[in-house]
Amino acid sequence: MSVSSEPLTMASEEELRELLKNRRPKSPLKEKAKPTRRRIELKRDEGYSSDPDGAAIEFPSPLHMLAALRPELEPYKWQAETLLQFGGFLDPTNLAQRTLPTTNNPFLLCFPAANGSGKDLVLIAAFAVWFALKGLKNFVFITSSSYEQIRSQTNPHIRDLCNVVNKRLGNIFRSVENYHVCTQTASEIKLYVTDEAGRAEGYHPRFGGEMALIFNEAKSIDEDLWSAYSRCTGYSYWLEISSPGGKSGHFYDSSRAAVCYPEKPILGRYYLRHVTAYDCPHIPASHIALTKDRESKEWFDSSVLALFTDYGQSNPIKESLWDSRYSIYPPTDSRYAIGGDLAAGGDECSFYLRRGPNIVDELHFRQKDTTVTAEIFDTKFHYVKAEPNLIVRLDDGGVGHAIIDNLVKMGWVIQRIHNQAAALNKREFLNRGAEMYFHLSRLLAGRLINSPGIRDAKLRKQITSRIADNLNGGKYRLEPKKDHIARTRESPDRADAYVLCYSSYPLIIRREGHKESQPTMQKLSLEEFEEQLTWGTLARKLSYGNHTGKHSYIRRI
Repeated sequence: MSVSSEPLTMASEEELRELLKNRRPKSPLKEKAKPTRRRIELKRDEGYSSDPDGAAIEFPSPLHMLAALRPELEPYKWQAETLLQFGGFLDPTNLAQRTLPTTNNPFLLCFPAANGSGKDLVLIAAFAVWFALKGLKNFVFITSSSYEQIRSQTNPHIRDLCNVVNKRLGNIFRSVENYHVCTQTASEIKLYVTDEAGRAEGYHPRFGGEMALIFNEAKSIDEDLWSAYSRCTGYSYWLEISSPGGKSGHFYDSSRAAVCYPEKPILGRYYLRHVTAYDCPHIPASHIALTKDRESKEWFDSSVLALFTDYGQSNPIKESLWDSRYSIYPPTDSRYAIGGDLAAGGDECSFYLRRGPNIVDELHFRQKDTTVTAEIFDTKFHYVKAEPNLIVRLDDGGVGHAIIDNLVKMGWVIQRIHNQAAALNKREFLNRGAEMYFHLSRLLAGRLINSPGIRDAKLRKQITSRIADNLNGGKYRLEPKKDHIARTRESPDRADAYVLCYSSYPLIIRREGHKESQPTMQKLSLEEFEEQLTWGTLARKLSYGNHTGKHSYIRRI
């Protein structure tokens, strides 16, 4: 059904409501005779193979359908605009122009929304029922990482809307647990949860129908499942809808490649729209103000502003810390030091050379031959080989052992480091990798060094996505590299090399109450500092920053 109307130039929330009152489709509900009910036994796992009982019910968009079936609902501006865009009205202010998605140019959505915004009730349920009505043999697949999310939120809203259709149009929807069939169109809505990649692949449209894939709480879906879902073809809608998560993973990557609101969607490209608590009038302003005062900035940005943040992430180096730029204290160490992560083949060999607090050289390349790798390193950094007190720390895991052996034969003095080896400070850390990452974090927080910030996007992404959990007796453990690769689909070669480079830089305790230009300093080794910090008599501790944007040299404990 087309919408006959004069083009609109503006569409405020009030105008959209008025639009629904005056332009509600009038024929589908009254002209179609109620179909005769017949006995059907649904088998969710087998699918629905019967032919349609009648014709499609073509509401122009999910918004038009809601206006006809649930006139008591008054969608918010962001809900109305998004539902219109689902119907092909990519510019919601111009209902005279409509471009429907196709398998060649699908509607790709990345939709981070604030907690409690109503995305299940309005977006997912309305779209799924509309899609099942609008065409013959259409198929809607909805998944989530949480069965409870499907059972208690997504499916009940879809079932309720199907019941409304049945009351208005006759009993054309049949439902069993997490499965709904429109017998008039022979279209299916299937809700499914799995943690096995092998069971997630293989969804394709039925002959003559369209397919839509909806990923609810997309932030929590494992990366191996995303790889499986990417094998599904033939969809005209791919909708990722979720409360925002951390700054890594598929959902975050989708947002980085997207056309952003208030720009209009471009079919075939991701479209990103953040829905904040301020966009949802049912969320009290007093609640928003209270959480802003009581909660951390990262929590507020995530829960209220629907932004991707490091909140709840166990990464030692947050993006906010990495991107901070301060005047650092005068260096207390002027030695040369090299840190390197070694590989043979697909991953990078990465090396950083610093003098004191500053990076002065770096090298990144791929090479299968370990002997050639040693020769490249020797040629590149030969000019500092004879420097007194030079520190060279290289990754001794896997193929790194053979490369280090070759470098030792060339006269290099190497300190062999393995991330998963036992930590020096065994009271706080389970492995050496976590110890070194927290060491770098403390150097940055203590304004002893500056990071490259956003200048090296690849390093920034790797180093801020490294995770160190403390589930093992309260001790921090760096995530194994293979697990990191499975989660982010990228090896953290540059991050590990950078951390190794600074692992030998000394921590300094700076006492509050002194002028910044003349700080009082006490120089300790890493082991002495961490021993006193954890178990000794120190009355102060390096600050990891607070949530007000202000920073102190140290924080009292």
